[in-house]
Amino acid sequence: MKRSNNRGLIERTKRLTKLYYLKILRINDPPEKIALGAGIGAFIGFMPTVGTAMLFSVLFAHLFKANKAAAILGTFVMNPISSPIVWSASAALGSLIFWNDMASFMHIGTDFGQLKETIGKDLLAFFTGNFILSAIGGVVVYNMVLKGVIRRREKKAAKKFKKRVIHQSETKTQ
Repeated sequence: MKRSNNRGLIERTKRLTKLYYLKILRINDPPEKIALGAGIGAFIGFMPTVGTAMLFSVLFAHLFKANKAAAILGTFVMNPISSPIVWSASAALGSLIFWNDMASFMHIGTDFGQLKETIGKDLLAFFTGNFILSAIGGVVVYNMVLKGVIRRREKKAAKKFKKRVIHQSETKTQ
């Protein structure tokens, strides 16, 4: 029985997401710096910065004194699967905010004055919606990573403590 390509793509995406998340959790820096870096990376990643997201995320991570590696990893929130979804939602949200007709771009014809005006309105709506979704995404990633790093470190410390207690009890009985 052959697996469908969509299912394989979804499984690979899940594994990659988990890999990046685990890489972020293992960074040796204060949890707040790691989470801020990942949040900045996600914020920049949501933006249509095709090909330059990593550069911008490192720049902003440097400016805000956040973890640069986490910022780079945070940009991977966006990928070929999520980009069209987020960017479509950005256009829809921006159109709702500005009361634009999303289909206005399709009915322009050859009037270049109208084309310029429509593109300007549509781009403003898109970037407004995209900024809002990017900010929400950045905040969500920040909180997820902060909780994840703290939880992982607490578990690691508890495991280390338990191992030390067991070791001490074994040495006392000898």
